[in-house]
Amino acid sequence: MTISDISPGQLQLFFLVFIRLGAIISFLPVFSSSTIPVLGKVGLTFAVSFAIFPMLNLPILPDL
Repeated sequence: MTISDISPGQLQLFFLVFIRLGAIISFLPVFSSSTIPVLGKVGLTFAVSFAIFPMLNLPILPDL
């Protein structure tokens, strides 16, 4: 799979998963500490989103 194989609908769904996980991770007591760098939180959010996105059975949004 290359970048050109990804539809805009799939990118939108990935972004929604990424935002939701980012909110969850940022409010967890372990990660809400200021000693953990923001880039580390974003990287963890991206990695978890990338790992679980293929497992989700989401309908693909139609292209606009």
